[in-house]
Amino acid sequence: MLIYGQCRIRTRVDGSEARQDIQATLIAQTEWRHSLPLKAAASPGGNMDSPCLLHGCSKCCRETQMPLSQEDAKKISKHTGLEVSQFTKPLAETSFVLELANDPKTRACVFLKTDSSAEDASGTCKIHSHRPSGCRLYPVVLDMEDLVFKDELCPYSDEFPEATEGQRLALLSLDSIIQHQASLRAQADAQD
Repeated sequence: MLIYGQCRIRTRVDGSEARQDIQATLIAQTEWRHSLPLKAAASPGGNMDSPCLLHGCSKCCRETQMPLSQEDAKKISKHTGLEVSQFTKPLAETSFVLELANDPKTRACVFLKTDSSAEDASGTCKIHSHRPSGCRLYPVVLDMEDLVFKDELCPYSDEFPEATEGQRLALLSLDSIIQHQASLRAQADAQD
């Protein structure tokens, strides 16, 4: 029996061995609703003077569990010429959520240009101008009560502007879209 859940852009669950920045967690299914265009709120960190780029930091790209909307996946596919399955984890491993894959050698996002698996090693995003909405919004994340804050696990979070209500709404919208799309994939799989 398949259990459908809602994918959230969240921080690490205390006491777990999970990711130390953004992770996707599954919680109870809720009704899907689209509340805010993602492009309107997903611009922080989108410019070339972001703290990440200025400091050469790629910590959030290491062992990533970044969920993707279908729109993000199509945009990346079009930009790179890769099939979605070439840069995402197998759907059976992610409860049908599209999720960026990690390079087995570097344990980093497949789009991070790096030769090192060290968490504090530098790296450059090969798709920076086409990166997913969750990456654009980071280090802003939601807690389990849907409150927005800057993830303290980001070493340069203090250099980003304070989290806004617009970012909270964008993350909630992204969350709903990803959950809805995963549910549709799971239903289609169950019918096969």
